[in-house]
Amino acid sequence: MADNDVRHYIVGHRGAGNSAPGSTMAALEKAADLDLKWVEFDVRLTADNHLVIANADDLSECSGQSIKISESNLDDLLNVNVAQYFKGTDEVHSIPLFEDVVSFCKEHNIRTQIELKGEAGTEITLAKTVIDGLKQHSFTDDNAPLITSFSPECLIAIDRFSEGTLDTGLLIHTHLANDWESAAKEVNPVYIHFYGGIVDDECLIGKFGKAVHDAGYRLNAFKVNTAQDARAAIDAGAERFTSDEPEILLG
Repeated sequence: MADNDVRHYIVGHRGAGNSAPGSTMAALEKAADLDLKWVEFDVRLTADNHLVIANADDLSECSGQSIKISESNLDDLLNVNVAQYFKGTDEVHSIPLFEDVVSFCKEHNIRTQIELKGEAGTEITLAKTVIDGLKQHSFTDDNAPLITSFSPECLIAIDRFSEGTLDTGLLIHTHLANDWESAAKEVNPVYIHFYGGIVDDECLIGKFGKAVHDAGYRLNAFKVNTAQDARAAIDAGAERFTSDEPEILLG
């Protein structure tokens, strides 16, 4: 797709998608190099209630170490190489701190889609800690973060602690797509996010996009990695979509 046709829609997944070790400062630096306007990253709580950026609680797949964020204090995580298996680099990449990532994005004028990944029972604490962290920064309507999650509990807590000042987006699991409206009524988010690929020969965002708009919500998508899927999301009325392949879509 042409650069000026798609750039507005792209949210770099975990930074710059697959072109750098995901959920690392290097991924954010790559996103800045690509001049991405938005990035997405997952935020998690350590056992001692610090915020770090990581896709999964279990770091074994990226680090080779059997260690879980939710069971570890921050000091136990700082020397873990979270890009151990990323092809193309021999460098050590540490797990980023939430504060450092927010500061980097503000400095480089990149807006953030912050996905809350709370372990069961920690959703409220996670939401409050994120809000407390964001209060250390000043935001305007033009650079405020979008807070997203698959967890209704997280988003309800975000709305409470932010006093409704932040936009939220409910991510819909593919197997729950037909029940999206009941989930949305529970949370009352600004955005509904569907998987942007094909599921059982159907494009979910195309299938449900009109109904989402008719119900008064705004529409986004996640994991849009081909030009065809990007066009389908745009045609369905999506305002943005996360992508692991921003370089391909911008090519």
